[in-house]
Amino acid sequence: MSARLSLSTEEGVVLDLRLGSQPVRIGRAKDNTVRSDDKRTSRHHAIVRRSESGDYEVEDAGSSF
Repeated sequence: MSARLSLSTEEGVVLDLRLGSQPVRIGRAKDNTVRSDDKRTSRHHAIVRRSESGDYEVEDAGSSF
């Protein structure tokens, strides 16, 4: 079974991504994998990546919140 990242909003909109070896970058900037229009999200907010052990981790990418 592959790992998945599921995100939902207060409005109920859901994004479901299958995670692999490539990092998933989250933020408002156009160069992110997952883009947000929410002003509470930094331009480069977080990165989801696979660790050496095979688990996934979320890293703060210098977000303000």
